[in-house]
Amino acid sequence: MIEKTSLMEEKKKIFQLAKGYVRATTLQGHFNYIREKEGKEGVKKVQEKLKELGCYTEPWELDPLAWIPLAKVDFVILVAKDVFNWTEEVIFEMGNSAPKYSFIAKILMKTFLSLKRTFQESSKYWKKHYTSGELIPYKIDKKEKYLVLRLKHSCHPLLCIFYKGYFLRITQYVIESKEITIKETKCMSKGASYHEFVISWK
Repeated sequence: MIEKTSLMEEKKKIFQLAKGYVRATTLQGHFNYIREKEGKEGVKKVQEKLKELGCYTEPWELDPLAWIPLAKVDFVILVAKDVFNWTEEVIFEMGNSAPKYSFIAKILMKTFLSLKRTFQESSKYWKKHYTSGELIPYKIDKKEKYLVLRLKHSCHPLLCIFYKGYFLRITQYVIESKEITIKETKCMSKGASYHEFVISWK
């Protein structure tokens, strides 16, 4: 469980952790999800709260490929969680939905023709979205039906849940199975030197 703290405290924490830049399409995806789940009024509530906290960037005025501060984009998720009292399951769902909103994901997924290719290209895929952190395709075992991704990337604990949903969705695009699961087996927030995600299927 993520502890309940004030948004100002969370803002300070996330700006200490989230370094570098991310493509604007990620911010636009966050607001697309909020609009889909909470409607236009929900979007306005998040916008107003972000403005109140001095951390709002208008997503629709940006080129999808523009680089913007990662901390400001990640903070949108925390604000939405606070405003709507979202559960961690909703944050997971948000991550799982993110690739369908991403301008970059839509282009890149056309080249991901197989699980092996997708796995091998995952590091390059990360770098097309983020200027910080490193996604490492650590291990894949098609016989035993699992793969391991390692992410060296400082982030707020809530983002671990978002990334779990995101990585699961990318895998769902390339594996024909209704039984795909993901677990975070190591976490930088808990003292590990990287996040480790194990994805398995039947």
